Amino acid sequence: MQTLRNTVRSFLSTNNSVVIFIQRKGLKVYKPPVKIENVEYPEKNKLRIMEKVPQYVSSLRPFKMQKKLRLMRGLETVHNTLLHKQYGIVATGGGRLKHGHFEMIRMTLLRNFDFNNIFAIWRVDAPWQPVTKKSQGSRMGAGKGSIDHYVTPIKPGRVIIEVGGNIQYFQVEKVLKDIAAKCPFKAMAVSQEILDKMAKKEKQEEENNLNPWTWKYIIQNNIGGCHNWISPFDKFCVSATPAPTPTTPTTTTKLTTVICLVVTTAITTTATKTFITRTVTATMFMVMTNGDVENDSYSNDLILHGDDDDDDNENDDDDDDENSNSNNNNNNNNNNNNSNNYNNNNSNKISVD
Repeated sequence: MQTLRNTVRSFLSTNNSVVIFIQRKGLKVYKPPVKIENVEYPEKNKLRIMEKVPQYVSSLRPFKMQKKLRLMRGLETVHNTLLHKQYGIVATGGGRLKHGHFEMIRMTLLRNFDFNNIFAIWRVDAPWQPVTKKSQGSRMGAGKGSIDHYVTPIKPGRVIIEVGGNIQYFQVEKVLKDIAAKCPFKAMAVSQEILDKMAKKEKQEEENNLNPWTWKYIIQNNIGGCHNWISPFDKFCVSATPAPTPTTPTTTTKLTTVICLVVTTAITTTATKTFITRTVTATMFMVMTNGDVENDSYSNDLILHGDDDDDDNENDDDDDDENSNSNNNNNNNNNNNNSNNYNNNNSNKISVD
């Protein structure tokens, strides 16, 4: 018995044990870090200190400016992509950045990251727009107030900062979200993958859209006379959108070409009434067939040659014109005969006398 006890004890001892027990709770398996290659580092890794007041030439007096709210309105069309294709903060609403916001962004990044392996760059200008303010308790009037501080106007879609280097998105996501929440406008932390997904989703929704009455189509074609009540900024935003990629000519393109030819021919050869009738009829057929009139022989013949009723009306008008001309000629001949008779009578009277 004692021998068996000693054997079991020696078998379970730490020195001679074959089985090793490891606690599974709290055990974590980490994936190897992803090595990011082909990273182009700027000359300076850290964000530079932005000037609180812009520096003017000594002979130039600091100028005052209006509010110019249009500088915060509409979508950003230039600085709306990531240059280094990594991470950053993008504004989703309009607003103004003061000098304190620049310092908040710079100090937050300095306290949370080691800039030996990463970098950060500004994508916005230093404060340049002056904002005036009257002293507290002063009466209204007496001219415009003095300059109080300077701001940088931001449009929706503008990239505020970029962060990159040998670092992954999950390492910078929390800090970038904290900075975005402290901005004076709505903003979001993004990566290049997130921007690509957003662009892909937007393109997919546009391609799969079943409603042809988009806001852009309504403005471009003045549907319902919308140009009388929409804002000029609506027209500007529609015109600022990128043009679609060129494709092969479709039925709608062919129809537009035919209508243009009809317009040119109508202006040079037919009356205004006939031209208006043909154009309206062609437009009605385009709307009724949803632009698919390529196989409709009657509608094509109608667009190119017009309606038979119009031709009959034209012929009737021509006949009326000919009849009126003949009547006028007859009246002129009768008048000439009467004048000749009058002259003959006068000559006879003179000879008798």
